[in-house]
Amino acid sequence: MKVRLNKIPGQGLGLNIENGPSGTIIFGIVPGSEASIDGTLMQGDEIIGANGVDLTGATRDRVASELKKATGTVVIEIRRPRKSQNGSAKPTRKGSHIRKVTIKRRHSQEPLGISIAGGFGSALGDVPIFIAAVDPEGPASDKLKMGERIVSINGTSSERITHNECAQLLRQSPQNVVLEMSPGDQEMQYMSQYLVQHTDRQKQPHASAMVDVVLFRGADGLGFSIVGGKDSPKGDLPIYIKTVSGGAALRSAKLKRGDQIVYVNGTSLEGYTRQDTVNMLKHLEGEIVLSIVPA
Repeated sequence: MKVRLNKIPGQGLGLNIENGPSGTIIFGIVPGSEASIDGTLMQGDEIIGANGVDLTGATRDRVASELKKATGTVVIEIRRPRKSQNGSAKPTRKGSHIRKVTIKRRHSQEPLGISIAGGFGSALGDVPIFIAAVDPEGPASDKLKMGERIVSINGTSSERITHNECAQLLRQSPQNVVLEMSPGDQEMQYMSQYLVQHTDRQKQPHASAMVDVVLFRGADGLGFSIVGGKDSPKGDLPIYIKTVSGGAALRSAKLKRGDQIVYVNGTSLEGYTRQDTVNMLKHLEGEIVLSIVPA
């Protein structure tokens, strides 16, 4: 299947991708993005081409590079898994990628000692449920790692469930909880790290900790993405730099992953959601001053 998407300068297509069993698959689509508005692409689709470039069997990094450099109309060619008899897509991961873990609690009401993030419809997009933090004193401390995906809970698939639905499944589990886990990609691991490291930071750091970074927006956009914000999957968080991929941010050489954005042109981001901040940044032109707390 071929899908045509219009790539707006300075913005991505809204696809979250990861390495699959035979190539690169889509594991999430950002709400409100070009891919979401078009509505054709789905979780589990394998990307096998972009603008005539054969990407069959290509790694996530290779596919990401091709999509990043594409401009204007982007033609993405995908292979969609066949449906099983119950109407659900066949698994996109090989069994060798999945490990089974049994967590034994002292009683059924004992917390597992983990924090989860992601889920269908989350502020991060339609991303799989993954481990955001592990309590070193909890029963899961030697079983699970930050960034890992939860594939199933006591035989119930976690595909396309919300964050709250997953949390409820975990709470209602019996004393022994059987989880199927798979490795998360680098982005999930980074997300887990910043969620833990920055949850307890003050939302408005002291002024002496901040530095101003001046960006000059060109045709190639600002060149960075953000995470966090009010009502994020981990609670109310500040806004952080997620990636620096090009544009004005790369030219400035002063922004990096984990930097906290406190003000934009003097406007405080306290109480802003991630989407609020994205919408504001989209409409700014020329010189843009970011007041940040370096990571």
